Amino acid sequence: MNASTLFEKEKYEKALEKLNKAEKLAEKAKSSDLMCRVLLHKGEVMDSMDYPEEALELYEKALDISSRLFLNEPQDSSYQKCLYNSIGLIGTNLEDRDSFSAAEKSYGRTNKLFDGITDEYNKLIAEQPENSEYLLNYLKTLKNIGAYFLIIGQPEKQIPLTNSTLETFRKILILQPENPNILEQLDLFVRKLGEEFLENELFEDAKKLYDQLQEIYRSLLEKYPDNEIVIHYFIFSYGYLGDLQSIQGYPEKMEETYLQALSIVEDNLRKNPEDAAFLVNRGKIYEEIGLNYSESGDPEKANSFYEKALANFEGMTGKYPDDQDYQFKLTETFGNLGKLFAKIKLRAATPP
Repeated sequence: MNASTLFEKEKYEKALEKLNKAEKLAEKAKSSDLMCRVLLHKGEVMDSMDYPEEALELYEKALDISSRLFLNEPQDSSYQKCLYNSIGLIGTNLEDRDSFSAAEKSYGRTNKLFDGITDEYNKLIAEQPENSEYLLNYLKTLKNIGAYFLIIGQPEKQIPLTNSTLETFRKILILQPENPNILEQLDLFVRKLGEEFLENELFEDAKKLYDQLQEIYRSLLEKYPDNEIVIHYFIFSYGYLGDLQSIQGYPEKMEETYLQALSIVEDNLRKNPEDAAFLVNRGKIYEEIGLNYSESGDPEKANSFYEKALANFEGMTGKYPDDQDYQFKLTETFGNLGKLFAKIKLRAATPP
């Protein structure tokens, strides 16, 4: 039975025995690639045995090895994978421990290892811009480095990486414009990073991030105007900008931004009035505008938009009676609206 199987069966001591033997073999064979993979696996075992400090030490050793391997042979995809896995596991370990002291010490030991990684990747991508494997591995590396900076409490260090990350997303989407997984990852990346920027009052950086996201969607829609997945994510992006404007104290700008998203929804509903996804989008836009007005202290305007949301969702009742998921979500939506109306105490909405 190999170490991976033993690990899955939670036989950690026996898994360590196997991995210790593998480590000696890697050392004897002078195989840095194998050593890196063994160290990462040992770290995962130690983490599972609740030895986080020992696990972190192993992950950091793997990062030291993988960064040197990558810088020497950046085109080797196995080195690329070891690199992003090392960074990711360090970040997860520190996040689980939730110790500022541990994070600070780890950063002191590892920050120099990041030098040159993005530059080397940019050279590699410039030489082979259509190599999707390199692009995806670079994206994972950038995301893990960015997440690491957030975990150690230095979100400002994420900012220089943002352009590279978004540009890599853009290049991948040129090759795979209808890949829902990549679009979902892009949305999640921007949403999470935007939340960090807002929490740290980095408003200009948040706006720049959202503007760059919209530019990616616009460029895709110029080539693929009927790509509904991109259209929906484009609509979501207006919500990020609108919420930013609301936080900054500009409710009128917030409403104007959301109404731009509404215009896109209405254009698509004119083509297909019964499209449930766009009908939901319309209702959610009204709801979000109302919520922002409620939070800014304007219950009357909030009520006005909640009424529009309610009317929209009431118009969706009676459709798809055999679709239990649709019916459940609609009922849940009415319940949420009821809570929002109750919060501003102007009206209590109930399902029809």
